Amino acid sequence: MLLSIAKRVAIRYLGNSGDPELLEIAKWIEDAEEQAVNLILELLGQGLRSTGTVDKTTAAEILKVRRSGPQATTDPVSEALRDSSPYLAEYRRLAHTLTTLASWRRGLYVQGFIHRRECTSLWLFGAGRPPSFGVLQQPIDGRSFISLYSNEIEVYIMDAMAQGDLQAANAKLGNNYTAWKDSIDMSQLDRVENVYEDSVEIAKVVKRQKKTRSGTTEVLDRESVSIAILDRLSGIEAMLESLPLALEARDATLMALRSKTS
Repeated sequence: MLLSIAKRVAIRYLGNSGDPELLEIAKWIEDAEEQAVNLILELLGQGLRSTGTVDKTTAAEILKVRRSGPQATTDPVSEALRDSSPYLAEYRRLAHTLTTLASWRRGLYVQGFIHRRECTSLWLFGAGRPPSFGVLQQPIDGRSFISLYSNEIEVYIMDAMAQGDLQAANAKLGNNYTAWKDSIDMSQLDRVENVYEDSVEIAKVVKRQKKTRSGTTEVLDRESVSIAILDRLSGIEAMLESLPLALEARDATLMALRSKTS
């Protein structure tokens, strides 16, 4: 499913480019192998980050992939992780694909998260590029995990949105990031910290009583909570199903403007 979603997003960007050769590549991608699709996604991400569009330089690099085929590459981190923590390897791959496609802008809402379907996750990108998602180990028990809280990425969990509300939220974020940011209070949202093979660690918002000179007052705080991943598929399915439409809603105005000025 991850490959089919990646193909769908790549075809969307290539199809909107207006370049006849890239339109042919969009057709070719339907039957392309995973390695070729992944490389094209990387090239699209690089092009979108640098120019916000599929320019001639990006188009030339994508054409090379079709003509000569992708160079065989391996990710030693992924290979090692597949042996020791196969589910975590897939979660890492999912996070990398989502951020490759989305991180050229500042944020994105998608349905669901790794641990459950009935929620919405908000992904924020600080560096304008996909994080490396290095694999870390807990010093006490040696468990492997990936971090989703750094200066490169933050992920927040909130109540599930209806599809129309999700599209509207992405459009608002994409149309005016500053106004959107002023309208949301991150301190009231649960924040994802780490993802393990069998659980997700979340900094959950809690209310506490704080003593003051005049008595007590209620303040917001966070406490770390580990949530077991009981259903490994439905949350990820929700994320992937909503991703193409989420990107389209976020970027629609910008893409329409660029088509008129190019």
